[in-house]
Amino acid sequence: MLPYVTAYVVMLLRQRRARRAGRDWACEEWRLHLTALPLAPVVSVCAAPGFERYLGLDRQEALSAVVTIGWCVMAFAAAAVGSLRVLYGRAQVKREAADGRSLANRIRPASGFSPA
Repeated sequence: MLPYVTAYVVMLLRQRRARRAGRDWACEEWRLHLTALPLAPVVSVCAAPGFERYLGLDRQEALSAVVTIGWCVMAFAAAAVGSLRVLYGRAQVKREAADGRSLANRIRPASGFSPA
């Protein structure tokens, strides 16, 4: 459990630092990882009996194997979602450029914003 807690605290600190620095995209990416990380133990617990029974592993070996697999699967899922968002964003920018529209025309500045 200690690796999960340590990783969660590090990711939470990185997300807060990104938010304070005004890096919204990085903050969102850390949020994806923070969402996927708590699902890793659930994946591990659900997969452990199958590893124990069908691979002939004892309980400790099966649990060790599925914890590693659960962690990796959830990290991969978070990274894949982030990559898909980047690909979608690039395609959207290309479509808007082809249509002659600009993203800047659609974004409304926050209240109190004054351009320099």
